[in-house]
Amino acid sequence: MISLVSRFIIILTLSISLEGHSQLIKTRKADLVDSLLSVAFDPKEIADLSIELYQAYKYDKLKELPNEGVYLIQALQIYDSLELWERSAYTHNSLAGMYYNRGQIEDAKDNWQKALELYQSINNIQRVGVMYNNLSHAYIADTTENGPFMRRKYLEDAIEIHKETGNDKSLGLSYSNIGDIHADRKEYDEANKYYQLALDLA
Repeated sequence: MISLVSRFIIILTLSISLEGHSQLIKTRKADLVDSLLSVAFDPKEIADLSIELYQAYKYDKLKELPNEGVYLIQALQIYDSLELWERSAYTHNSLAGMYYNRGQIEDAKDNWQKALELYQSINNIQRVGVMYNNLSHAYIADTTENGPFMRRKYLEDAIEIHKETGNDKSLGLSYSNIGDIHADRKEYDEANKYYQLALDLA
């Protein structure tokens, strides 16, 4: 029997074949996922559809998802109960991004840290590097003596892993973030050096 998620993917694929209606497709995707979620019974399908609904609204600038954190937390609880650690880590990262955008930096930091630990536990090294880069954002507004040190440390850890895994896109992003640190300090020569390293990878 075909799953709800599979049916969603088939319908969405057919919808995308309609040219010139990208905004309509985004809106219908959110509505479709919401409808499927309301009739889903399988726990993993509920979790997957909760993530899909969050993403559908996240990338649709014309819509807002009330209580978006509820959908992510619901998904996280299910993934944890099923020991689907890769999906749990992904959801922690999504929660961190949500909290960061709301200015709830400590909550963002906690969720990025949990995502990092989960990716380490399943040996997903590439995603470990991405989490180091993300964690550096938690220290951008930290004006204590420890703030700039931790921001730089996480970025250097990220760069080391990006090099090892050949993740040039993330490597360029981390170089650019170090450039921002130097620019904030008015160390423009150093900033330009890192910005150029980022550009060379673009």
